[in-house]
Amino acid sequence: MPLGRYTCRYFLAIFLLHDPLVSGIILVSPRTAQPSGEAEYYTTIDDPVVTLKSAQLNPKGRAELFAGEKCQAAISASNLSAWQDRVKPVSSTEHLEMQQQCYENADIKTMYVRNQKAASCFHIEYLDEMWQTANNSFAQISERYQTADLKKHESSDLLARLDKDSTLASANWFLYTFVGEPMAIALDAYLEVSMRKDLVTDGSNYYRQMPCDTKEQRTARVKNYFEHVDVAGKDAKLKVDFKPGSLGMEVKLSSGLVTLVTDGQQADSKGVRVGMTFVSVQGEPYTEERLKAALAGNDNYDATFAKVKNTAGHYGLEFFHSYPQALKVNVLSYEGRSGLFDAIGTVEDFTRDMDLVRQQAISQETAAFSFSNDSLPQIPSGKTTSYQGPVDDDKCADIDTEDPELVRMICELYRADYVCFGYELPAACQ
Repeated sequence: MPLGRYTCRYFLAIFLLHDPLVSGIILVSPRTAQPSGEAEYYTTIDDPVVTLKSAQLNPKGRAELFAGEKCQAAISASNLSAWQDRVKPVSSTEHLEMQQQCYENADIKTMYVRNQKAASCFHIEYLDEMWQTANNSFAQISERYQTADLKKHESSDLLARLDKDSTLASANWFLYTFVGEPMAIALDAYLEVSMRKDLVTDGSNYYRQMPCDTKEQRTARVKNYFEHVDVAGKDAKLKVDFKPGSLGMEVKLSSGLVTLVTDGQQADSKGVRVGMTFVSVQGEPYTEERLKAALAGNDNYDATFAKVKNTAGHYGLEFFHSYPQALKVNVLSYEGRSGLFDAIGTVEDFTRDMDLVRQQAISQETAAFSFSNDSLPQIPSGKTTSYQGPVDDDKCADIDTEDPELVRMICELYRADYVCFGYELPAACQ
């Protein structure tokens, strides 16, 4: 099944037709945790594990999970600075690779922290209706991401923050966000980044030159994208042993560049991928003649490939969409708060969780709201929006989301999202 067209406008059209929101995020993921009726939802988890289903958590419990030691360790291991280094060209002013958009309302002391690709356009469009506040009463501000050296606003920052260029929030405000199933969000972000017309790129982004004519090609393309993110600093070379006969790949002989790999053949099973380049054959530097001789022989032989490294980080300014959600929402906290968020909802059950978020805000009595638990404002429906992202089309969207290698790549890169939000790991990663 194809993924949807990943503009905000398209997302809203899907959102208005479906509840829960699974179809609005991705049309193919069977792994998305599904809530089951009006069951009891845990508010705390003593020993959270990655395989916990997110549907077992209510928004408060998910916020507590996010604040826990395992989540915070997973966030640190995700290496924010490495993700930021992939955003090129560097903007002349701080863009969203360095900070996140937040929407705050001082009257009700409530802040929504945006999470791009998780119903954020809809949320921004209808904040005032969902919270029953005056039109345009939520102010957009930018908040820095947490780092190892800076996790909270200092108390002395308050006067400096009164200029409204940054948040007015403090420890007693109600902070919340929404998240989605990690694989769904990651693939949605890939399409957003790869289709952006304003992406500046060059030959180092080999995936953008790859065709999308067949499902095999589309899946190879997305794997190439995630492989080159490589924020963990993997080994830059791959050494394999080949048997005589067909390798199941096409090579540009003059340079040794791999241009096509056939699923299930020798090269594919050994981990060779499009964009890799021969470095050596039988321990000797690669030449066209050496490769031809090895292919014509009757003996096993070894070959070493250089993995394509996007070391210049030419993913464009929009690459922040591909950050793990746990990094995108991890903005600076405030002195006196035990955790960053009071509540974290899921797009898979948006209506239920948004009701629970608002009920929790009322119960914490941080401000006077114009509604009660018995009269929550309805989630808007049947409306349109003028939002339209600069996305071309979805011709590359029909991806094999069951491909084990692709699934494992996403599990590795987005492990923090599984740990921090309680989503169940796909079977290929367990």
